[in-house]
Amino acid sequence: MAEQIPEHYESLIYLDGDIQIVGDISPLLKWEVRPGHILAGLDQGLLEDGELGSTTSKWYASYTRGLGLQQSVEYFNAGVIALRRSTLLDMGPAALRYFREYSRRCIQHDQSALNAVFVGRREYLSPRYNFMPKFQAIGGADILKPIIIHFADKNKPWHEPVKPWMAAYAPVYQKTVQEHFVLQKYVRYLGRQPNGRIYAPGRLKSAIVLLVLPLRRLARRRKLRAYMSRTPFAFD
Repeated sequence: MAEQIPEHYESLIYLDGDIQIVGDISPLLKWEVRPGHILAGLDQGLLEDGELGSTTSKWYASYTRGLGLQQSVEYFNAGVIALRRSTLLDMGPAALRYFREYSRRCIQHDQSALNAVFVGRREYLSPRYNFMPKFQAIGGADILKPIIIHFADKNKPWHEPVKPWMAAYAPVYQKTVQEHFVLQKYVRYLGRQPNGRIYAPGRLKSAIVLLVLPLRRLARRRKLRAYMSRTPFAFD
């Protein structure tokens, strides 16, 4: 695929389809990634990494180690990345070979393979440019001041207003559909009332959730602040 990109396009940026740009992305557009490196941001799984009693935490640590990462914090999300065309020509085939040879490790498909082949060759993108659901769930917008919103999980704001986004980012999709009538038959939501419930746990589980979640929310906010303060981002 990289061969089909004209040679004068040396700096490449990839954005997932489920993103919304809400701020100035000119620093991202102007940044020149070093040859052989990838610019990518923190994956939201870090917020659960190391949490006591979390099955997700244990799985995440095992998964990232299986890709050759020494620490889970080094694992990146591939929803917003940047690299040089020459790097893609070299590392694209390497990632595809890894995916084919170690497909069982590639639980998150291309993202897994990219993490494996770019170990030690990553430039750090601020999570402001890849702001994901678990950042939103802990009220991370006030910490990060997001520029690119990434609706990475199954709950999309153009479907229905569910947690953690609710109806905050729906208006732009509503406006687009109103302006382009042909899109209406493809849209499942844009008229229902907000519904924040995702599941209905039993009483005991509800009590545990009410007790634990506020504490975990505070702990994850501290973890995010610490990450922001110690990480050498390419730009901010």
